[in-house]
Amino acid sequence: MVRSVKTLSATFGATVRIGPAIVRWLTVLLTAVCSAAGAGLQSTASSQAGSSSQMGLQVALGFSGTFRLDHWTPLSVVVDNRGSAIAGYLEVMTGATDATGGRPEVATPGAVVYRQPVHLGRGAKQRFRFTVHLDNFAVPLLVRVRSGGREITRHTVDLRRRFTDARLLVVVSRDADLDYLNDSRGRRTRVVYPHPELLPGRWRGYDGAAAVVVHGVSLEALSKSQFDALEQWIEAGGTLVVGASADFSIVHTPRLAGLLPGLPAGTRTLANGEALGRILGEQVVATRPFSIHAVDRFRGRARAATGAWPLIVEEARGRGRVIYLTFDVSRYPFADWRGLPAMWLDLLRLGPPPKTGLSDRSQKHESLVIAAIEGGALAYPGHLGVVAFLSFYLCLLLLGYATSAGVNRTPLGRLIPLAPLVFAPFAYAVFSAQLFTSGAKSALVTVIEPLPGSAYALMDLSLALFANRRVPLRWRYAGAAPLWRGMPPAAGEPALTWTFEHGSTGEVIAEPLRMHRLHLLQGQALVPFSLRAQALRDGDELELRVDNRSGADLRAAWLIHQDRIFPLAPMTAGHTLRQRAALAQGIALDPWPAEQLLAAPGLSRERDAVAKVDVLRAVLARRRTGETATALFAGLTTAPLAAVSGAGWSYHSTGIVVQQVAVEARRQRPEEVDHGVGPDGMAGMATEGGDD
Repeated sequence: MVRSVKTLSATFGATVRIGPAIVRWLTVLLTAVCSAAGAGLQSTASSQAGSSSQMGLQVALGFSGTFRLDHWTPLSVVVDNRGSAIAGYLEVMTGATDATGGRPEVATPGAVVYRQPVHLGRGAKQRFRFTVHLDNFAVPLLVRVRSGGREITRHTVDLRRRFTDARLLVVVSRDADLDYLNDSRGRRTRVVYPHPELLPGRWRGYDGAAAVVVHGVSLEALSKSQFDALEQWIEAGGTLVVGASADFSIVHTPRLAGLLPGLPAGTRTLANGEALGRILGEQVVATRPFSIHAVDRFRGRARAATGAWPLIVEEARGRGRVIYLTFDVSRYPFADWRGLPAMWLDLLRLGPPPKTGLSDRSQKHESLVIAAIEGGALAYPGHLGVVAFLSFYLCLLLLGYATSAGVNRTPLGRLIPLAPLVFAPFAYAVFSAQLFTSGAKSALVTVIEPLPGSAYALMDLSLALFANRRVPLRWRYAGAAPLWRGMPPAAGEPALTWTFEHGSTGEVIAEPLRMHRLHLLQGQALVPFSLRAQALRDGDELELRVDNRSGADLRAAWLIHQDRIFPLAPMTAGHTLRQRAALAQGIALDPWPAEQLLAAPGLSRERDAVAKVDVLRAVLARRRTGETATALFAGLTTAPLAAVSGAGWSYHSTGIVVQQVAVEARRQRPEEVDHGVGPDGMAGMATEGGDD
């Protein structure tokens, strides 16, 4: 650098013919400035290196370092700050090619960033839990801490040796060995033994797990988010197996006691395994006495029992189930029992091997929010306005050429044909502000499906973001905390980089912004929402009872049975509805009865009732059934997630409750239901409201 400065000074001096003394003075001055700049760069680099060396990252991915491809996966990051206090963000990036070197401050287009705020004092250490979706192992996973717009430290995870296409059997135990189930009978099962503190913090983190086995370990050491995640995963369809162990007190700890279908009142000693062999289907070799847990009162059903004492107790929890083994699979005489593999395969219902590679899970369905937009939920440019703009522009174009035909010999005349081209950008800027929506708009469609016999509901979300200005596309929300996935862009459009932040409020950020385009996301969450519906068929009449314990009002409701729809009365929170109707009074769904549905009492006061009816149609098209043994309950409610006010967005939301109802034949007509005209004006309908 000094040599370059001397050359530059010599050239400058020779050009302006200044004296040698001035040249030497300029050389010294420029050398000092460049040296100071170089020292500053070295100081900054040293500062960054020092900050990086004073902050450590410990990353644990999946279960025991293993994850299933195209599934949600838990990720645990421990940030150890050995330097000065820091305030910034912890980011986990998937699909980011800069993980192998490049510009760390720029996310690769198409990458997904999961972000949480970090506030750590000197010497502080904190664990952060993420749930990430991994559908590509070619690019490493990047974990980094950023503060003040710069990267403090980073850690990369090579995914190529960590993924598996086998089912994961998660075993939380100190001494149980279930390795004999690895690839058992060609079912491609892999047994993993994660440490309890690395279990997922969100229910979707168990996405890749076929089942969870807890043996000889208390769940009291789990954080609240971890235990809630396990409980919610069971409600959503997971299988939990709890095995008895030598430590009898473990099953009496509060969390396990709340999950088990029954608590043991002691132990019972069995003299031999002859009876167990007849019950379990495989001889249990036991020449000396052994103990099992004695459970005399339990919920669910006993799948196997010896006398009055159950061996295997199973209880349904929402869509999932909890299984309690009253014997210890790791101790005599079951540790060497030849029937253990067959028993586990039967309990866990491990069917055919999963498909290799990407399955149908990766195929995206059309977003339901499109139906809301087509129904007028967003003020998109009307057809008349677009036609008017095009007509005006074409008229100007023709006028320019017609005018130039008579004066094309003058310089001004030769420029007239260019007038429409000059007008084009001006007209676009002016007309787009009028024809397209001003500012930013968002539309959210929520489909809530209450789980059977559960206080939870599965919530699927479709989110559309739209802007006609290059403003930061940041959408903040509060309430539920769903996991989001960006839908792939249309053909020919560049991929977006999505950032999903979880803090006191959630935030969705899209980069780079595409104006006049719909940016679509899909999300899923498990939310508290209790709704129980029962349907009874008595000859040619149908009786429905709905207990609305969701805490939210149902502004309009319908029952769909045998391709006919029956309008129901609105239901406030805590309301119990009983309604009866003749099957012949249902409205045919083909063609779609939009006029009749819009006349419902709950919809007549809705500003965007047409959009809600269009969304309802799209939902029913996917779930409708013509079977006589099932019906479908649908209602309009308030979504448990909303945009944060003052975030610069106009906001539209539609919440639809959908629940499949079994239709049972009635043996005796109830006396409490009379026949008359219900509040909705339909003959033959009767309702009764209140708390039962």
